[in-house]
Amino acid sequence: MKPQLVFVYGTLKQGYGNNYILRTSRLLGAAETIGKLRMFDAGFPVVRPRTEKPGDWNATVTGEVYLVTDPDVMRRLDQLERERRMYHRRKKKVRMTATTKVVHAHTYIGDTKFWMHRVKLWPLAGDRYVWSRP
Repeated sequence: MKPQLVFVYGTLKQGYGNNYILRTSRLLGAAETIGKLRMFDAGFPVVRPRTEKPGDWNATVTGEVYLVTDPDVMRRLDQLERERRMYHRRKKKVRMTATTKVVHAHTYIGDTKFWMHRVKLWPLAGDRYVWSRP
């Protein structure tokens, strides 16, 4: 498998319950999305595409970027996220915080129909979404 960059913004981040899946992957650092998205609260964060309606709910999302070299890790990530049902793995532009370098990283975007009535909007932290344990 060709090495893959993966952007995570919730329970897959360092210090959270699902980070163990990435234990064989290399953390490259903190990052944030270039494009604006919306983050929702389902007891864990769900990022969905931005809405065409103007408003503060369209914002950048903070997270971490990992270099994944093991195909089993990508398979396990897809299983966790129920890829093609609950989430869709899409490449998004993210900016690395330390270097400001822009990279394309796989990001799990919530399926609009699946999450439509299951979530509420996450509050913004200034001008961006930041998920952390309550």
